[in-house]
Amino acid sequence: MINIMERGNARDKIITDNLCLFPENLDCCNKIYDFVYYVPTTEIHDSGYRLIALVGFKRDTQSFEIAAYCDVVELDSNYMLQNGSIKFDMCAETNIVKLYATSDYIKFRVGASFSSTLIEIIKTN
Repeated sequence: MINIMERGNARDKIITDNLCLFPENLDCCNKIYDFVYYVPTTEIHDSGYRLIALVGFKRDTQSFEIAAYCDVVELDSNYMLQNGSIKFDMCAETNIVKLYATSDYIKFRVGASFSSTLIEIIKTN
């Protein structure tokens, strides 16, 4: 994992500048993250859609890693969210989309790197 202390646009630029550091054979399957960034790549999938690098961010270590590459993201939650919600925002400079929760107990488990990658919304405690 790369350690970054920057915030906002500076963090997004570091993520995009370091995409080439990550191998294509990922062993990050089913890891849990506080935030997930959707980073557009220059690669086009066989489907004709652009590949997305799903970058997981861990708040406790202030570090991130590429969790998966895909062209489709599926969100799934096995429970009803209480006292929290899921949100998206996009950086104007980099077009990176951030998936995050409004409560610290909500985390995201990123599945295997397939054409369609599942991000499971989970409750921790």
